[in-house]
Amino acid sequence: MWIAPDGKMIVRGTTQNGSMFGDIGTGTVKGDRWCVTWELLRQGQPMCLTVVKDGDQYRNYAPDGHLESSYTIRPGNPEGF
Repeated sequence: MWIAPDGKMIVRGTTQNGSMFGDIGTGTVKGDRWCVTWELLRQGQPMCLTVVKDGDQYRNYAPDGHLESSYTIRPGNPEGF
């Protein structure tokens, strides 16, 4: 995922079942949560997530408590988005 300074985002990845996906959206911080809205994922409905840092790994938890995603932050644009 690439997050631009204005909050616009691009994501590419693989689902848990191995399918490739990609989407564009926006992200912002509201209170103590990371809120994202994707054009395709969740049919464009916003979701505010709790972010937990564990070493260099971050995990995003949905409001119902399930793990929504995890990632490692790297400087720059290493994936070429």
